[in-house]
Amino acid sequence: MVIPFTQGVGVDCRDYSILLERAVVDFGADVSFGQAVEKFKEHYGIDIPVSAVQSITKKHAEASYGMQEEEAELSGKNKARCLIGELDGAMIPIVIFEANSSLDKRKWRKTGWKEARLSVAREHKSLTKIFLATLGSTERAGNLLGRCAKRLGYNDHTKMHCLGDGAFWIREQVERVFGTKGDYLVDFFHLSEYLSGAAEKCCADATRKWLHDRQEEMKTGQIEKVIGMLKSYEEKADVKEENGPVRKCVSV
Repeated sequence: MVIPFTQGVGVDCRDYSILLERAVVDFGADVSFGQAVEKFKEHYGIDIPVSAVQSITKKHAEASYGMQEEEAELSGKNKARCLIGELDGAMIPIVIFEANSSLDKRKWRKTGWKEARLSVAREHKSLTKIFLATLGSTERAGNLLGRCAKRLGYNDHTKMHCLGDGAFWIREQVERVFGTKGDYLVDFFHLSEYLSGAAEKCCADATRKWLHDRQEEMKTGQIEKVIGMLKSYEEKADVKEENGPVRKCVSV
């Protein structure tokens, strides 16, 4: 049986048009599926079940992920000489559904926290950035940073300069993904925090001046001088990390 209307608009029975799915995903990716239903009713005057919002949003999310994976080996049109890359993580709240028991088929909802990791890269002296994020492993975040770099034209002659807060996993991923073509630097804001933590241990009487002097030395490249000074106050290995600000500063 031929139904002219369905052929004309490209929508099958019990299906949704592409434009409608686009609007659903717009809300479904922004708020909870239940709230998306309310917003859809408010903006478009259309009733749509929560299950439809969930299935449509997940369908397009999976398609986007698949397309992203297919583009993994694509590189940018221009060959970049120097790229700036960053990696960072932040804890975000998540909801986990778990089965209660073999007798009770209902799923119980639990809340928790999980680290989301963001990768970003840009060309030197450019404001245009490429972002990719994951809830996966540190290796996944490192791979995404490599993908960002490729989309900007990363090649065998590109220098990759990366910044971070001093977390070991960031430095580890920069070394793994870029090897000798990449270097890693703790950004000045976090470096100042590490130095500030060590200041009281190194100079209890004039911590502000001590910190300012060390900051100026780091700015002018006197890294070995600062590290040598810190090591003379470094705590022993058996001291707990929270009680060893100098050792922590040296390790980053």
